[in-house]
Amino acid sequence: MPARKRHRRQPEHPDPVVRFNRALEQEKERERAEQIRIQAEREEEKRQAALAAEHAAKLQRAQRDLERAIVAVKQARSTGRGAVEADEAYRAAKAQVVELETGERPDWAPAADPPATTAEEPPESN
Repeated sequence: MPARKRHRRQPEHPDPVVRFNRALEQEKERERAEQIRIQAEREEEKRQAALAAEHAAKLQRAQRDLERAIVAVKQARSTGRGAVEADEAYRAAKAQVVELETGERPDWAPAADPPATTAEEPPESN
């Protein structure tokens, strides 16, 4: 069985100027890698902050819609007209708020609206 070959380190160059130059190049490379890492971390933090702000805005809009739906339900019940539609709108708004707060759509939530077909897309026919 052949003996294992071990990788030997390259001996340092005898000239101190060459060694110093190599050390400077290695340091520059380390600094460059560190700057790239820091920049990537900053970009990730900005991306996360933007996502959090977007989520907060969606939640705020959903809560506003829920408040409007509650007012609509109260008006519909007091007038006796449109109570069913107002209840459906309330359930949809409440489901949206719960989904944004928990990350999961509740079981009792109404089915999501199917995407509307545009005039550009012909209906599928078999």
